[in-house]
Amino acid sequence: MKTLLIGLAAVAMATATRAAPPSPPMTATALAFHVNRFALRVADLPRAVRFWQDAFGAAQERRSQVPNIAPDVEIAFLHLNGEFHIELVGGGELAPQPITPDIASDYRRAGYRHIAFNVSDLDATLARL
Repeated sequence: MKTLLIGLAAVAMATATRAAPPSPPMTATALAFHVNRFALRVADLPRAVRFWQDAFGAAQERRSQVPNIAPDVEIAFLHLNGEFHIELVGGGELAPQPITPDIASDYRRAGYRHIAFNVSDLDATLARL
C-alpha cells in the first residue's frame, strides 16, 4: 500500500508503507478513539474546497460563520471517505515559510508537517493532482 503525504499547500512526498501492526490491548491509560476531523486555515476558501473535492472526492456538508467570534471568517465542513472530516477555515494570511536546507532542519521547528492518506493507486492519484 502506498501513502500520499500532503503538506500545507502541496504534495510533500510519497512512500511505501506496510500494513499497520495490530493495536495493543486496551489498558486503563489507553482510550479508544478515531480522528473525527482536522482544521486547516486557508487563504482562498473556494479554491481550497475545490481542491479537496477534485483531488479526494470530498463532499461539502455545509458552510457557516461564527459571528460572535469571527464574523468575517467563513468555514467549510467537508466529508471524506467515511467518518473523516476536514474543516477549512477561510481568510488565512499567506505568509512566507522559512526555507530549511534539509528535512532534519525542518523537523527541528515546532508545528504542522504533513497529513498522510492511503491511496489505492499512487501514480493515478499523483497524475490527478
